[in-house]
Amino acid sequence: MLFAFVAVSLLKRLMDSPKGPYVKRDGKDKFNPNFVTKLLQSFRSHPNILKLPNELFYDGELLACANKHEREKFCKWKVNFFVLTIVLIVFYAWVNYYEHTEW
Repeated sequence: MLFAFVAVSLLKRLMDSPKGPYVKRDGKDKFNPNFVTKLLQSFRSHPNILKLPNELFYDGELLACANKHEREKFCKWKVNFFVLTIVLIVFYAWVNYYEHTEW
């Protein structure tokens, strides 16, 4: 049935195929560079934030390249006489709306 075939995306079929382009081959621990490109340098995040995705998705290849002063300027907070060293994660919610003006 045609519907069953198109219900699974082409990317999903290629990734699940044992002979597809997204399979590590020949005893090598790398993908074919003609099909897979990984950005391995992060210039925005703290190394502690990159630790989990580095282990789960990058096989330890992801490098934290952000300027040390810039990435750590908010990591030390002075509270009374104590200095708290933390890694701050900030989430922004962005709400966008479309406004149409009649001509």
